[in-house]
Amino acid sequence: MSLRHPPRLWSDPVPVRASSFVAERRTYARHAIEVDLGRVRAFALDDFEDERVAWFDHQLAPSGSWPGRHGAGRAGVHDGRYVKGIGRTFAMGNWNDPAERYHGSGHLSVGSAIRERAVTLWLRARGLGDAIVPCEAMLLREMTTDERRHVAAGRTSARPDATPADAHMAALTVKPSGWARPSNVLWALETVSPSPRRVADLFLAMERFALPSPREAGARLEGEPRAIARALRSGFENGLRNLDRLFEHGVSWLYLDNNVTLDGRVVDLETPLVVGSPFVGVWSISGARAASSARWTLGFEQLSLALEWQRFVLRLTSGIERLGSAVWTDDPRVRGFVRSVGRELRRSLRCVFDDERTLRRTVGAIKAALGLGTRDGAKAEQLARAELAHLRGAPMPNMAWEKEAFVPADPVPRAKTGPYARPRAWLVRAPFVGADDRADGVQFREKIATLGAATAPTSLFAGLRSAR
Repeated sequence: MSLRHPPRLWSDPVPVRASSFVAERRTYARHAIEVDLGRVRAFALDDFEDERVAWFDHQLAPSGSWPGRHGAGRAGVHDGRYVKGIGRTFAMGNWNDPAERYHGSGHLSVGSAIRERAVTLWLRARGLGDAIVPCEAMLLREMTTDERRHVAAGRTSARPDATPADAHMAALTVKPSGWARPSNVLWALETVSPSPRRVADLFLAMERFALPSPREAGARLEGEPRAIARALRSGFENGLRNLDRLFEHGVSWLYLDNNVTLDGRVVDLETPLVVGSPFVGVWSISGARAASSARWTLGFEQLSLALEWQRFVLRLTSGIERLGSAVWTDDPRVRGFVRSVGRELRRSLRCVFDDERTLRRTVGAIKAALGLGTRDGAKAEQLARAELAHLRGAPMPNMAWEKEAFVPADPVPRAKTGPYARPRAWLVRAPFVGADDRADGVQFREKIATLGAATAPTSLFAGLRSAR
């Protein structure tokens, strides 16, 4: 269910105007917009009502927010759809930080948009469209001469040496609205007024957005402490199930921090690593400097999600305890209700902190998907325990990794030259993962390459039509 704009609890308007973006489908042409900060005058005593806006959301990430990143810095809900790449919103406190080129420019690269749209089509074809917030459409525009010069100099998130289309175009992506991140709830909890109405709105929003999709318009919410806690637990469990299903098709995301909705769906789809069959291994990229190198263990994203939820619940319950204190509010109705919610959350969400339970179900999913016997199942459990410790700061032990012949579509388009160069990438697999047929992964890689080679909106959109 899409909403015309998200709750005011965590969203604010930013002025927008029509832009020159061309829509993949005519239905989405109304979302050809860009931010228009010039309409916010330094002083104004009139013209306060203005509906030409998009609604960006504030975020307080469970694992901590990066300086200057206060929410959706280049995206907002416009006429019922979440549109990314619209330019700098008021959440972009890093707009003048030269180290924040990826997030601070307001720009969405074509390479990122292609991945969002292509992985949506790929997953829908395999019955997994409900595991993500789908990218329904792309919009493209030709860049100006000045923009092309900055792209060529490496001053945006565009990587034209990896995605030739980035040298010519900028992009928007369009998704349904009607979802929330845990970070939205944490922001609202930090800023909510302790009045009965505002507190009720916050907890009703928590229940509403944690209930697994799809939600019917006008669905009745209970608003009772037990129902709120039950909804949050269902969102957590749904997230684990979705990651199990994605694992069965060899899909990893690299970045899960602040990237799974309250109801358990992956929302930012820019970094899919698609092998095409169940896979446990490591994806590594190397750069000229140590800081530009990175390494991800694949196959254990359920453990990462559980850790993210542990951080969320710790912040949530501590905020609720503060909100329910006599220091914060003198209204006994608010204190009683909030304290009751806190008790139900602590009772219902114990499972989030049960690492052994999460580990067992993760290993069980791996064994089932790969058909592992006793010996290989024990190896999978050993590796899962090592990854669980690694997520909490322990070094990852050396494993008997085997080189993987298959080369996936690069989940993050890499600059191969210049100051941000990451020229090498490689994939290795666990010894219990066979060199299976990677035909689905090959199909995805070839589609990314074909789409990325387009130099005009018409040719790229034609390629998307053939991908359906």
